[in-house]
Amino acid sequence: MLGRLMTNFWEGVQLKEMQTFIDGLRAIDADEVEFVVAHATNWRNELEIQGYNLLDPLVFHATDPNAVSVLVKTVQGLQRQGLPQVAPGLMVWIHTLRAGNSLKLRAKAREMWVELIRGFPHVDQAWMDWKNTVGVWLDIESYDEIPVGLNPKAL
Repeated sequence: MLGRLMTNFWEGVQLKEMQTFIDGLRAIDADEVEFVVAHATNWRNELEIQGYNLLDPLVFHATDPNAVSVLVKTVQGLQRQGLPQVAPGLMVWIHTLRAGNSLKLRAKAREMWVELIRGFPHVDQAWMDWKNTVGVWLDIESYDEIPVGLNPKAL
């Protein structure tokens, strides 16, 4: 019984965190969402090299349940380093992987992807702006791939 209470508690915390993130995405214009998508894609491509299969989050979460904790610690490190602008791209994957934990979280993750899709048409511009402004190249290859089980259009 205590285990179920703890599970419900953490699921509630994660739902609130996801809702806050989604609300933030809804509040910004599509040409601002493009930066989140560009950074999320760059993170995905980097993490894929390390063995993270973020495009199949339900299976990956089941095979590596500690991956979320590693990514959360990475976000905390970025924030401590004064790089909060790149953290939202990684938060996309934290929330995506958490969707492998429960149907409620999966429904919220689909809502998140609805908002992210708004930025797809502008990702090339975000890449160019980031490269010209910051001087850093982002790997945006396959930016428009939606993780298995989270495509909002499948509903």
